[in-house]
Amino acid sequence: MEWNKYDNVSAASKWLKRKIELVEEKEHLLFNQHRNVLLSHHSEPIKQIYRGGIFHAELGYGNIGGEKNKTRPVIVISQNRLNNGNTVVIAPLSTKFKRKKNGLPLYSNHYLLTKKKYPDLDKDSVVKFEDIRSIDVVRLRDIMCNVDKQDMGRMKRNLLFM
Repeated sequence: MEWNKYDNVSAASKWLKRKIELVEEKEHLLFNQHRNVLLSHHSEPIKQIYRGGIFHAELGYGNIGGEKNKTRPVIVISQNRLNNGNTVVIAPLSTKFKRKKNGLPLYSNHYLLTKKKYPDLDKDSVVKFEDIRSIDVVRLRDIMCNVDKQDMGRMKRNLLFM
């Protein structure tokens, strides 16, 4: 689909409404977290998030040009000790990618996750390390699955390519 200024502005206005709802959700989560601290005298993270988790995430609409948007699978790549705060570092997944003749992704900054190995994915997908970003944890929706340690270790190579 080709980028269109008017479609983009329309999508951005719809996204603004959804963003307001997410801000209200965040306020509710923070209120509950504060209440739990008062009751139990210790702090818990807003959400339990671990490196290698694949979540559906709301990345927005009306983004500019090739920025990844919509609700899509993402993998958490930030270290676990950093995932207790308000933000996490993610890389989006995509089912649209070019392959070499051997079936592997064409680009060195993509890492293939197959539906055979990770059946909770809709299709074979690539982690798109060129689109790494930090997002608030409130944008993370349901967890789909967890990537195993072997694949996480291999992904470091693709990440370092960046």
